[in-house]
Amino acid sequence: MPSCSNHKISLEVVSFLPDYFSSSKHFGPDITSILQQNLYLLVTGKVDTTSGFPPLKMGIVSIDKNKIFLNLISSAKINDSTTEEYSGSGYELKVIYTVKNQGLSSEEYAGTIFIKRGNLESEYKVVGLPGNN
Repeated sequence: MPSCSNHKISLEVVSFLPDYFSSSKHFGPDITSILQQNLYLLVTGKVDTTSGFPPLKMGIVSIDKNKIFLNLISSAKINDSTTEEYSGSGYELKVIYTVKNQGLSSEEYAGTIFIKRGNLESEYKVVGLPGNN
């Protein structure tokens, strides 16, 4: 588990995603932790409502042993950098990342998560990999 002693909001490992959630990106502290330990600090993707409406784009984090589902509020790409903003349960989360390709491997992402609730704020340097779409 990553050291979060200097963070005011401590992101925990996101595990056991619901079946109705289709992940698009997994973000964690490093590639090895993501691949070998499924250590995700943020998982982005879609929830299929199956009610004739388009899927909801969401992000999931874990705080105080609770999964927090955050709705995608905005997404923008400027040059090589993508910014996604999420909100829910009193939290505001922004992830800013760039796509990194290494040889023949799949896409990798490098960026920063900013999470805020009231006057508490935290920042995490992260890397990411594509999810299962």
